[in-house]
Amino acid sequence: MKYGRPVAVTVKVTSTQGTPTGKVRVLEGSRNLGTTTLSGGAASFRLRGLAVGTHTLTVVYDGNATHATSQATVTVKVMRTTSRTKVSTPSVTVGTAPRATVTVISNVTVTGKATVTVRKGTTVVAKVTGTLRSGVVTVTLPKLARGTYAVSATYGGSTTITGSTGGTTLVVNPR
Repeated sequence: MKYGRPVAVTVKVTSTQGTPTGKVRVLEGSRNLGTTTLSGGAASFRLRGLAVGTHTLTVVYDGNATHATSQATVTVKVMRTTSRTKVSTPSVTVGTAPRATVTVISNVTVTGKATVTVRKGTTVVAKVTGTLRSGVVTVTLPKLARGTYAVSATYGGSTTITGSTGGTTLVVNPR
């Protein structure tokens, strides 16, 4: 399961003494993550807010007048969610400082830093880092000589989101 998405837990309580009724709970340790009522012996949970990592969940059936309590455990692994980075730069003329807009897309709000690297062939001619706000940052690059440049943007990731890189081409035209 990816971070930021709800974890689905489906419960089925069976008995040779008819269809169980009553409440079921999902616990992580002593923390109650949800409680619901069985319907036809089944129940579903959509758990939100589980951190990245492995979680051992205990599903507890509270029982009723004819059915004893019971419980089972399930292990859920929540992985970092993915990101996709896009960078755009409009063509400019010599003597103008170009701007690069970096957008990092994910299923959760992205914060942190993105670094824009400008290359002429294999030579790095500029590197600028900016702080993302809701997944977007615009940085001003230094003035560049006439020519075509490769521009890449890198988001390093976080504890909940994987890093990613995107690229584009920047053309600096003569005046």
